Amino acid sequence: MQKKQAVLEILQHDSRLYNQIQERQGSKRLGKLQAFLSQYKEASQWAVSVAALQDALGSGVKPTNKMVCEAIAQCGMAGKLSTAKQLYTSFYRKLDRPRPLEAHVAFMGACASSGAFREAHTQFHALLKRDKAMIEKNATHVPIVNDDLLTQYLRTALSATVKKLDQTTPKDQTQRPQPWQTALEDFLEVRRDAHFRKHIALTPLVLECATQLSEHGGQWALCLQILNTAVRQQEVVPPEAYDAAIRACYHQRKHYEVVNLVNDLIATRTAPDERSVRLSLTSCEEVAAAEKTECVEYPTSWRTAMTLFNAMKDNGLAMFQQNYEAPLRTCALAARWEEAFAILDVMKRDNRPVSLPLYQCVLAARLECAASSSELEKFMALPVLSGGEPSVVVYVAALRNCLKRKDWAFFDRLNKEMKDRDVVETYEKMLLLIEAAYERQQFHSVLMRFLRFNSTTSFEKKRILEWGTVRLHEEDFDIPERLLDMVLDAYQQLPGKKSSEVEAAYHAATLRKEQKKNSPFERLPLSHKKDYREPPPSWMFSQSVRDGKSPE
Repeated sequence: MQKKQAVLEILQHDSRLYNQIQERQGSKRLGKLQAFLSQYKEASQWAVSVAALQDALGSGVKPTNKMVCEAIAQCGMAGKLSTAKQLYTSFYRKLDRPRPLEAHVAFMGACASSGAFREAHTQFHALLKRDKAMIEKNATHVPIVNDDLLTQYLRTALSATVKKLDQTTPKDQTQRPQPWQTALEDFLEVRRDAHFRKHIALTPLVLECATQLSEHGGQWALCLQILNTAVRQQEVVPPEAYDAAIRACYHQRKHYEVVNLVNDLIATRTAPDERSVRLSLTSCEEVAAAEKTECVEYPTSWRTAMTLFNAMKDNGLAMFQQNYEAPLRTCALAARWEEAFAILDVMKRDNRPVSLPLYQCVLAARLECAASSSELEKFMALPVLSGGEPSVVVYVAALRNCLKRKDWAFFDRLNKEMKDRDVVETYEKMLLLIEAAYERQQFHSVLMRFLRFNSTTSFEKKRILEWGTVRLHEEDFDIPERLLDMVLDAYQQLPGKKSSEVEAAYHAATLRKEQKKNSPFERLPLSHKKDYREPPPSWMFSQSVRDGKSPE
């Protein structure tokens, strides 16, 4: 018995010694393989890496998961997706080893590098289906579909979308779902699932890819929703996500949202890219025009425009002519004549050309702030005006100043002077005459002037649609809601039986009032109105509502 025990101990010792030698030799060979692969990491050297892995496996050396994943990524960058798929499937079968999460992420990254969205979509849904089946069996299952995998999937869709935009799409394929659309639907699906949401955080890369996909699809509302969700959850939002949201809103002519996004960037000291700054300057001008039309008491867009203008100058960005004129017109529209003159001085110092309409725009801002009629006459007689005669811009600014001061004598004098000189009667002047008639309680005149405005704008709009030579801008033919209320109130103030013209004006005002409710065009929000207090959102009071909001 002792002899048998001694022989058994010797055999066990030899077996342990043999295993140690094998492990030492395997580690040494793996080290040599790793050193060899580290010399061939370029995308063009993918064939060497794949051959080394296959040769090592044939020699009995099993490469690590890190080596295989690096080779898959290398093949993807070289555009060899078929080889990457072979490593991802058959090579792992030969290794007789389950594929880790890193392998799934590496293959999805290879699809992103190659722009193969169809392959990525198939694999993503296969993993998603398997995770759902595992969750049904075990509620504590950690899904493979997490934020890393989702990031690569969104990158694939983004790459395929950009590639499709560069190519001409046949007519028979225009009805197929686009990669950005499919990827965003999958993104929202996993984010709405309570189990997957725990493992899919809104990382900076996820936010960047999702917002850029929304931009390419023109989904500005979804883009803002994703951003607001990330801000509400106090996630780190990259500046690239804000830039994508700014571009998406700008292309859909949501200028107020663009200004809001830029203000958020300024408040958080996050630097936008150069293109976002230039687009935002144009949006500030559009918002300033809307604020002026709606008679906002405290306009704010000019502050944003001045901040962006000064930032461009301080950081040495290339200043084009539009980058000077847009903030200048914004300040002029907001009646901030001091800031407008400051920009005018900068243009002269930088040897920029200043056109006569630009001078008149700044002068109009100064006229709106005049304190008396004599001051108006002094500025309107400046030699900067062509031929010594004021333009329609200057006249309208003077009329607005008289309306603000209730100086009806000078108002009538300017109106008669415009008629005598055959100055073009713009839509802005028509609206001023409607408001002035209401302030003077000339209710019949209010209705007649509105009827003339409505017939003129309807004719011009119809002509634009029929000719099709210029783009239609609905806001050019719009009338502020407060003026519609004045027209409707003037109709109620008229006693007795109304004439057919009065009835026609009333029905036209009622129709415009109804159309405004269903208008798709952007209006200034209620927050611009004085004493407005926005109610808190419902999700602040309910955790279930907060969890159920999309795309959380």
